[in-house]
Amino acid sequence: MVLQTVLGNPQNAVFGVRYEGKLAFFAAVTFGFSFCKYFILTINADKDSLYVFWRNVIEYANCSVSVLFGKLECVQGALECIPNQLNPEFAQAIRSSSLSKVQLPMNHKFLSIAIGFAVAFSAVVPVQAQQPHQPEISIGHSGVETLKADIEYLLSFTSTEEQKQFENIVDFLDLIVFGMDEKRPVRVDILTGTTPPTYVVWGAFEVLADLKSENIEAQFVLKDIDATLSELLPDETGWFRVLPDIKYAILILTSPADHMLMKQIILKLGDPLPGIQSLLTNSANMGLQILNKATMVGDQQKRRDSFAEIRSNHLDALQKRPSESETEFALRKGLVENQLAEIERLMVESLNSSVQMFLNKADANAKVLFASEAIPDTSYAKSLSLFTKKVDAFASVKKPADSVLSIRANHPIDELRQSNVLRIIELMRADTVARLKADQNLSADEKTASQELFDGIMAVVQDGIKSGNINSFVESTIDANGEQIAYGAASTTDGERLASTLAFIAKTGKGNKVTVDVATVGDVSIHEVQLAKGYFDLFDRLFGEGKTVYIGTSKNFTWFSTGEGSLDVLKTAIADLKEPAESDVVLTIESRLLPWVTRTSKLIEESPDPGSLDLQQQRRDVLRSLKLAIESLADKDDTKFELKVVDGKASGEIFVNTGVLRFLGRQIALGSKNNLE
Repeated sequence: MVLQTVLGNPQNAVFGVRYEGKLAFFAAVTFGFSFCKYFILTINADKDSLYVFWRNVIEYANCSVSVLFGKLECVQGALECIPNQLNPEFAQAIRSSSLSKVQLPMNHKFLSIAIGFAVAFSAVVPVQAQQPHQPEISIGHSGVETLKADIEYLLSFTSTEEQKQFENIVDFLDLIVFGMDEKRPVRVDILTGTTPPTYVVWGAFEVLADLKSENIEAQFVLKDIDATLSELLPDETGWFRVLPDIKYAILILTSPADHMLMKQIILKLGDPLPGIQSLLTNSANMGLQILNKATMVGDQQKRRDSFAEIRSNHLDALQKRPSESETEFALRKGLVENQLAEIERLMVESLNSSVQMFLNKADANAKVLFASEAIPDTSYAKSLSLFTKKVDAFASVKKPADSVLSIRANHPIDELRQSNVLRIIELMRADTVARLKADQNLSADEKTASQELFDGIMAVVQDGIKSGNINSFVESTIDANGEQIAYGAASTTDGERLASTLAFIAKTGKGNKVTVDVATVGDVSIHEVQLAKGYFDLFDRLFGEGKTVYIGTSKNFTWFSTGEGSLDVLKTAIADLKEPAESDVVLTIESRLLPWVTRTSKLIEESPDPGSLDLQQQRRDVLRSLKLAIESLADKDDTKFELKVVDGKASGEIFVNTGVLRFLGRQIALGSKNNLE
């Protein structure tokens, strides 16, 4: 109960839009773009959380599939700061418009481009027009020919029957890209100087007449202004311009308010390739870049002022739910505010941030590389400067050969993040006080003990945050019976006081037990804790109901382990720990997906049916997709996330192996079967 306060009871809000029946001739590129989303997902603490969470994960994967069939349904989930793309009015307008209901007929006279992928990156809502201080956002894709080859490659991991869908997909894409030069790159720019943001799309052509008459004019009436510029009718719909020397065309859709401004802009645009060449280096399939060319303090302040509108709009859009208490709502709002603060700093103070996606066909895997550089003498630059080579207390810890989850962290916490985390702890405490006050099952003594337990644990956490660095590790394995064994440790300040805090667990409710000093290894005292079923639901789901947890305390470290035989595992890990050593580790997460997907499927199958028909259908859908994932991840299911900071520049990699590619291929085949047959 106390620990559930950390998660609260968030509800996943709508993320993304369906954008159909508009913007002809560049739809195919969005398949690759959808991979460029970097998401953070949260888990609800209620009984429906597992299949809601996995529904979101699966729907994010499906996003890249659904765009192929003319309907970009960019799913749900993610933190509350991500829904509505930090522009609630725009997202709501899209969702409420007729565009959200249009379906794409199988007729090349009615084509679509699904540019909803770009909305996820439009995190700045400026006021009048694109000005020098506003971020420049560009997305590049290596071309339609590459896209087709990538789809065929992903389908190669599927069955013979599923691979037959490739012909349907190519036929569909050929309708959409008619007249385009499929061998050349495509570029999309997001103009953050309009509300909502405006999308500028460049595409190469082979035969201009084919592109205009059989593609663009299949959707719009073109009014030629001169030999290279056309206006899209009805009036104030957009502009279409041809660059004959380089055989590229540019399309901008407009609103009445910015129609003439966009005419001026499109007339100034030229060759799209110089702006995206760096994104497509080393044979990258696609890339995205956010660039702040105006770096003076005054320019940063203008960006900050623009972001104030985003913050206000989004926070105003947050509403207290009927089932939510005042303190739960305050906690949820506080988490959103923290995320907005992080995004604001990135958008205001970064000099250049980029993402590149690679599909490695030689080794049958894929990776996403990201990098970020700060404007000098900013809060962001000072934060990155903290990431120098540091002494890592757990540098000697080895990853087990059968590890299914391995986490290493040696992460500095700057002033902004310290302040944010400490504020969340205060909101958590207020929520804990309110929950305990409202609880009808706990006695007065049990409520007091629960509060003292929370305060004692949080005091250790607060001191760790104030130290300015998080140094920790977690290892997890799965035994022969499919049960999880996990252990890990974190550096703490005066961690011995946690031992006295643990004594309160036995007083917090019937069935909770604590046995102190069950073992000692060096200066570490190990204590045994057994939580009653239902005391902390998330723990029950991860590790099993009524499982024993071992907590090791010492002056400098806090250890833990859980699972069958984990006491011996913990004692060995403590004994084997060597002296701290310098390390360049900042944050590394390695995982095998199959055990987690299998366990999740089992837990959902064993859980009670949810109350609403909508949740029951979601549960069935998730179980079907999890079954597909289990089959796909039978081998090479490993993934890795790694963050590094070198010379004040952040960089990192997200890696997925063949199992994930196989799953994507099967999802593409399923999407084609459901939509194109």
